Parts: sequence; structure tokens; C-alpha cells
Amino acid sequence: MAKDVYAKEVEYLTKHPNEIYTAWYYGEFHSPLFDACSAVRGETRTRQGFTLSPSCGCLTQIKACDTSCDMFWHAATAALTKAIRADKALPNHPRLIRVKHLSRFAYWQRKLDKLFKTRPAPKAPARAKS
Repeated sequence: MAKDVYAKEVEYLTKHPNEIYTAWYYGEFHSPLFDACSAVRGETRTRQGFTLSPSCGCLTQIKACDTSCDMFWHAATAALTKAIRADKALPNHPRLIRVKHLSRFAYWQRKLDKLFKTRPAPKAPARAKS
């Protein structure tokens, strides 16, 4: 069975754990493991600065927020936000992401892809293609 992009990312980052934070961050090295929990991939993963506009965050951003910061980071639905925040296997800060967490990120991204058919196929960063 062919590996999906998430399995390839887990494999790559397991071999290169020093690149996890860079892969979480925005830009050309961003990994689909850390995409926003939105109904349309990439639609709302933008920096909101200090505006009060709600924005779908990534798993760690959602996990970091409690009900007092719902106005900043949430998932596409309230039920999904609640489930992510309840997941004890997810770290609440990108600097805390370790190899042991990567498969959980893959689990959630696959789940989001199944829930929201509006999400186009994830794309691996350029570094993963080599």
C-alpha cells in the first residue's frame, strides 16, 4: 500500500527531528501535518495579529487555547474544537512537538480530510520531494 503524504512527512521528520519546528511554521517548509483545522485547506491559516477575527488554527494552537481565547483559534466546528482540546496526546505549543507526536498529527489531518471533502489534497513541502 502506498504511503500518503502524512506518512511520508512522519517518516521524514522522524529522521530529521531538528526540522519539526520549521515544518510547523509557515513558509515553503510547512508540513501538511500542521495544517489548519479548517474545512478548506489553507483557507484560514493566516496570522490574525491582534484582531478579534476568529481563525481556524492548527492542532497546537487550538490545544493551547481554552474557552477564554475561542475568539482566536478554533477548528472548523465547535465539536471538533472540543475534541482536539481534549486530546491528551497533542502538545499545546509547537516547540513541544516531538517525534512521538507526529503520528497523532497525521491521525487528525486524515480525520479532517475525511470530514471535509472540501479540503484539496495536501502538498508536501519542497524539501520532502528530494
